Amino acid sequence: MHTGNMTHSELLASLTHLTVDERLALIEEALRTVRTDLARKAEPTDERRGQLAAAAGALADDYEHDAELTAFTILDGIDA
Repeated sequence: MHTGNMTHSELLASLTHLTVDERLALIEEALRTVRTDLARKAEPTDERRGQLAAAAGALADDYEHDAELTAFTILDGIDA
């Protein structure tokens, strides 16, 4: 793995020069950036949102009136 100007091995070796607290802080920040990137990738694009909206609109009547799809709505509002 190559990270900018440092190889993966060089990056790991450089961590040994940090204190444990500094390494933990670095790891926490790295995890935050990974979570942010994953969350961003999980969000649908505008094109996908449009496709989902069109599909939902096309099926709305079925979900409102098809007995097989509305059978459990009798339970709406009942807490277990």
